[in-house]
Amino acid sequence: MVITKTCRTLVHEIDFHGLLRQLIHFTLEKTGARKCLFLLEKEESFSIKAKGTQEEIVILPHEIDPQDNDLPLSILQYVKRSRETIVLEEASLDPQFSKDPYIEKEQTKSVLCMPIMLQNNILGLLYLENNLLIGGFGAEELEALHIISAQAAIS
Repeated sequence: MVITKTCRTLVHEIDFHGLLRQLIHFTLEKTGARKCLFLLEKEESFSIKAKGTQEEIVILPHEIDPQDNDLPLSILQYVKRSRETIVLEEASLDPQFSKDPYIEKEQTKSVLCMPIMLQNNILGLLYLENNLLIGGFGAEELEALHIISAQAAIS
C-alpha cells in the first residue's frame, strides 16, 4: 500500500525539488533509515543534491561535491562503477569497505546504496544508512526501493 501511494505521488510531482523531497520522505518512512542522501550524476562524478534524516529533509540550493563532505566514498564509487545495489549488514566489519575513513570514524552499521537508472543511464545514487541496527535493510525494503527509485527516475 505504501509503495502504491508513493508511486502515485511521484507520478504527479512536477517540481524536481518536490520530487526529491517525496523520494527521501518515502524512503526514510519505508526503510527506517536514519540517514538518506540523493546524489545526482554530474560530469562523470556525483554531487549531493538532497539529504534527509528522520527529523529533517534538506534540498540543497546547489550541489555539494561528495569529496568535500564526510561520506563513505568507497561505497559510492563502487556502486557508481558497478551499477549494482549494495547492502551491507555491518559496514564497519565488511573487509571491502571497513577501511573507508567515514566507515571507520562512524562505525557504520547498515548501509544500502543503489543506482538510480533510466534506460541503462545512471542518473544518481540513493544512499541509506542506519547506525542503530545491524542488518537494517532486508529484502522487503530493497524491493520497495527498486520500485520507488524506478518511478522516481521516470518522473
